[in-house]
Amino acid sequence: DAANQRSLIKTASEFGFALMFASPSPLITAHYCVPIQQMSNGKNHISRKHWQILQPLEAVET
Repeated sequence: DAANQRSLIKTASEFGFALMFASPSPLITAHYCVPIQQMSNGKNHISRKHWQILQPLEAVET
């Protein structure tokens, strides 16, 4: 749930880490959406130029 996600994000940040979540359903705590493209050779490709910046974490807290 969102409260646990926020707690994990905060704790990871305190240790200098950034968490990455993957979910089939929308996450309201996300800062970025990182599309993964599958290449013709069967490998996955992630390009920073395709990242989508979402609302800051502070803007969605309740």
